[in-house]
Amino acid sequence: MKRLLLLAALVLFSIPVQAQVDRATLTGTVKDQQGAVISGATIAVTHTGTNVTTRVRTTSEGVYLAPNLISGTHTVAAEAQGFGTQ
Repeated sequence: MKRLLLLAALVLFSIPVQAQVDRATLTGTVKDQQGAVISGATIAVTHTGTNVTTRVRTTSEGVYLAPNLISGTHTVAAEAQGFGTQ
């Protein structure tokens, strides 16, 4: 009886479980027309269904990271002093 219970416990606890994540991360580099990176640019990532906007700034290397975004379609706008919004 103990063996049967142990076997049942092993079978039940050995079933693999997969996690599902409904969030995303967007990353990129902002550069000008000559290919120079733009540090301190503001990036606005807007979910088109909810109009929720996540704002981040680029690093000194021109890199941005927008974490924990809701799944779906987004628009991305970059703005920096001396440049137009793209």
